[in-house]
Amino acid sequence: FEGSMESESVEKVLKLIAESSLNLEYLNISVLGNLFQWKIDKGLTAIADSCHKLECLNISNRTEFSEISICNVIHSIPRLQRLDLSYCKITDITIEEIAKSSLNLKYLNLEGSAKSKYPYRELPGSE
Repeated sequence: FEGSMESESVEKVLKLIAESSLNLEYLNISVLGNLFQWKIDKGLTAIADSCHKLECLNISNRTEFSEISICNVIHSIPRLQRLDLSYCKITDITIEEIAKSSLNLKYLNLEGSAKSKYPYRELPGSE
């Protein structure tokens, strides 16, 4: 995967992962470099809707995902134990959802996120 892919292609790849990987437990899409050029929330939503066994998700440095799609992941994947949102564009809205919905989290990375009114030590999985 060198260069960049069209938005529709990346969305299709994420949807294919979602459709064919129902038992997927670990997904790291932070390492895909510059493949993501536009918002591709439908692909992340497909992951959230299909991969309910996911325990570890790393979407660090992926600023193109909306808070709505990140919140969908938080609500849809109850087994999630490790979540890396470092350097994503999230606000207190997402942080509130994590605090309310991600009770199984053992690790949470919010490094590089906007300052929050919530002390990180009170969030599940934060160290």
